[in-house]
Amino acid sequence: MSRAFPSLVLALASLLAATPVAAAEPASCKAVRFADVGWSDIAAANGLASVVLEALGYQPSATLAALPVAMTGMKNRQIDAFLGYWKPSMVPVVEPFVRDAQVEVLEAPNLSGARYTLAVPRHLHDKGLRSFADIARFEKALEGRIHGIEAGSEANAPIRRMIRDNR
Repeated sequence: MSRAFPSLVLALASLLAATPVAAAEPASCKAVRFADVGWSDIAAANGLASVVLEALGYQPSATLAALPVAMTGMKNRQIDAFLGYWKPSMVPVVEPFVRDAQVEVLEAPNLSGARYTLAVPRHLHDKGLRSFADIARFEKALEGRIHGIEAGSEANAPIRRMIRDNR
């Protein structure tokens, strides 16, 4: 046996001892479960987050669920994140979970200055429907209807208040 061999073994042992060791995360930490309430903006946010997480070695998935079901899933640790919190319209559904420390809302918004308002088809806009004051003149063209988002959504509350308060 050459004298170089023990020196080589000692050098390799020293090198390995000095190398940082990272414990592998348990498989349960690799899964990231998103809630998806069926809106295209949430699908985009979940998709972008999923691409980043996959590149980091995580395994993202999304569960389609109504907001109350998604919050209950987070409370029960079946859902890890919801990337579509619209404040203030979702406060009535989300606040009880936050108040009871079952869900945490990260307060920094990803979009500032957004607001709820009405939208109109381009052809009616071009004919002069440009403000709330114009709605009555266009009652026939609107067939006496103002459409909101899906039934039961808290996002309809601002529209219901505008109609109720005639403003």
